[in-house]
Amino acid sequence: KTEKTKAGEVLFEADRVLKSIMNGEDSLTEKPVPKFDGYKALHAFINDNAQNQCQTQYGISNRMWFDVAKVELKKSADELAIEFADVAVKLNAETTASNVKP
Repeated sequence: KTEKTKAGEVLFEADRVLKSIMNGEDSLTEKPVPKFDGYKALHAFINDNAQNQCQTQYGISNRMWFDVAKVELKKSADELAIEFADVAVKLNAETTASNVKP
């Protein structure tokens, strides 16, 4: 469990930032996220790449989330702290179409 831990706080913030990047707007400040080469907010990417008009007209649902695949901890050299020895985090994505007419 990561509830009420620094690791949980970091994962929660990473998820918030991921969703802000997807939406093109920071969820706290409501300011546009910084752009980089090739970046498009998810809604703009879908609109530009929809195979046909009905996909954008009737809806595509997208979600992204992190899974912590592996965490190994070790004692620090002075044995006063615990350090992350190895961490693997996976980004998952799923797209589904709903109410799409053929």
